[in-house]
Amino acid sequence: MKRLVKSLLLSMVLLLVFTLPAFATSEQQFKAESNITATDTTEASQSSSVKSPKGVKAKAISSSEIKIGWKKVSGADGYHIYYSLNKKGPFLPFDGTQDWIGEYSSILYDIPANTTVYFKVTTVKNGKESKYSNVVKATTMTAGPELIVSEPDSDNIVGLQWSSIAGADYYYIYYSNNGVNFTPIIKNNGKKARYDWTTKFSGYSALYHIPDDATTYFKVTYVKKGKESDFGNIVKATALY
Repeated sequence: MKRLVKSLLLSMVLLLVFTLPAFATSEQQFKAESNITATDTTEASQSSSVKSPKGVKAKAISSSEIKIGWKKVSGADGYHIYYSLNKKGPFLPFDGTQDWIGEYSSILYDIPANTTVYFKVTTVKNGKESKYSNVVKATTMTAGPELIVSEPDSDNIVGLQWSSIAGADYYYIYYSNNGVNFTPIIKNNGKKARYDWTTKFSGYSALYHIPDDATTYFKVTYVKKGKESDFGNIVKATALY
């Protein structure tokens, strides 16, 4: 009877783990899923005969993306990525949106801004899964300010205004002629121009002259205690002539 009860309890735990919804896109849902008290998904089935990945590294590349990579394991059929909001786990399979870069590197998407995530990676070979790799972590960047741009005036000058960020020390403005490759506005001394949020230019924080017959795209970041945020939204303005 005791064995039957234990077997039923184990089945319930495994059912809980394997029927989790896709990786959360909201911070509240993400935290709720990561605080599940079930045991690690593959702890019982992992094999010491398969080498675990070495050199695992994770780095945030935006307010919603983390890149994770490791050294190739010879003969590996594939790899599994596990995540948790707690260093000690439990670690759950990452089944959210990701793009594999080669065989042993991946970019993970739709992670809430300013969130620290812990990762482990396993190797899969000949139907067996290795023990976990070492634990690594990365914290997504904070989201950038929301930006608006005015219509150009008769001199093709536009005003830029963005949402005020509490505690921000200053802001950077980036521009682009194609909406992909952005360059910071540079002062005469060669350094990035710093801007205040103060609306000193007829309700705008900064003015920018758009080249004739051109469309210019803009993004803004903020700096707080020496750390720069991710970009905010993209806006664009097209010259009148």
